[in-house]
Amino acid sequence: MKEITLTIDGKQCKGEHGDTILTVARKNDVYIPTLCFLEGLTPIGSCRMCVVEVEKNPKLLTACTTPAQDGMIVHTQTETLFDYRKQLLELLFAGRNHFCMYCSQSGDCELQRLAIEHGMDHVRYPYLYSDFENDATHPEFQLDHNRCVLCLRCIRVCAEKVGAHTLDLKDRGWNAKIMSDLGHKLGESDTCVNCGACAQVCPTGTITIREFAYRGRRSDCDDVVESVCPLCAVGCKFKGYVRTGSIARVEGLGTDEPDGGQLCYKGRLELPRSTESDRIHVPMIREGVH
Repeated sequence: MKEITLTIDGKQCKGEHGDTILTVARKNDVYIPTLCFLEGLTPIGSCRMCVVEVEKNPKLLTACTTPAQDGMIVHTQTETLFDYRKQLLELLFAGRNHFCMYCSQSGDCELQRLAIEHGMDHVRYPYLYSDFENDATHPEFQLDHNRCVLCLRCIRVCAEKVGAHTLDLKDRGWNAKIMSDLGHKLGESDTCVNCGACAQVCPTGTITIREFAYRGRRSDCDDVVESVCPLCAVGCKFKGYVRTGSIARVEGLGTDEPDGGQLCYKGRLELPRSTESDRIHVPMIREGVH
């Protein structure tokens, strides 16, 4: 591939023809905040958090969708961009119920991390959002529409990696929400394969796995172990978060892996259960020993 050179924040960055600005930045350890972007999924530029300034271009451009060109001069951390991103975050918080103290994903939430990173301690806009339902019809997963930022990660991973095409959008504007099977609740879906990929890629507390919700944040875990799932012969790779000797959560290794970082129902949910033993309900008394 033809090599190109960009100047990003005064740093000479090498990339290849066909790379986006974000790809070149990541290859050269230049940080650009993202929310809807996820490695391995088609970039859509919907969250606008990755906007950058390109000299000789009058508009702010999304780094995840803008092709990098040789000789580009890019700025990613100007005061204008900081204020713009902070305003976007305030609008996101005003658009739904994002009160972190009530969310099980507080501390693991990408939206919360970006708000802290940008020093957002209040929202200057009125909270005019509608009341959204909390879809708890599925026995393993929970879909709380109040937490959704419409990044569409779950829809894209379900279509592009899992191939189930279970999830899509319903309605428009502020009333838009994730749906399954053309309007059914998640627990009523006929196409969902219960793999949990949507919950893994969700950047907020919108789609959560019930069993993982209160076992501890990723940062609370004692160790992170990469291994191969032993429950069948396929050999899917997984990342296990261990806390106090038990598996707190299981995740695929990432959507950029050859298998898309996917796990099935067994690997995602039965593997943590297999490491647990039943609680003793009656005293165990040794008999026949003097």
